[in-house]
Amino acid sequence: MSIQEDEIMEAKDITAIALKLFGIYLLVSVVTYTLPMLGNIRLLEYSNGDFNSTKYITIVGSFLLLGLFVSFFIFRLSNSIIANAKSSERNSAVINEEILLQIIGVYFIVSGVSELPTMAVSFFNPKHGYALLLSWLLGYLFEIAIGLYFLINPVVGAQKLNKLRARG
Repeated sequence: MSIQEDEIMEAKDITAIALKLFGIYLLVSVVTYTLPMLGNIRLLEYSNGDFNSTKYITIVGSFLLLGLFVSFFIFRLSNSIIANAKSSERNSAVINEEILLQIIGVYFIVSGVSELPTMAVSFFNPKHGYALLLSWLLGYLFEIAIGLYFLINPVVGAQKLNKLRARG
């Protein structure tokens, strides 16, 4: 059995699959985290006397919409990244650093955004204190910012990585 030329996956195909998988993962994570939170409103009303259900629904609903938007954005972005990607001349299976940095950036964004609903709900019942919750929130926002940087500026990110490796 020999592999035919049309059966070899190019870097663009691998990128498309990776980005779409991240989009699906984010969609499943957001729905998995936020919908049960909406179902716990009655329990939180009974356990907390000063519980504001309107504020809670607004926060959880906004994170649900944010997650759906980012998931949709990842699907749309995968098509534009693939359209702009240059195919490798010597081997079509080689993935260049810019595409890898964009995939890592999408992973950071998905990872950070999927944790935000849990963080928002934790502020309603702070077991660990607000300072610790704020530090976790800032960590997730930093993760999202790094992901956006790698997604938007993969060439600059690759240049900085080359400088760190003393190759540039």
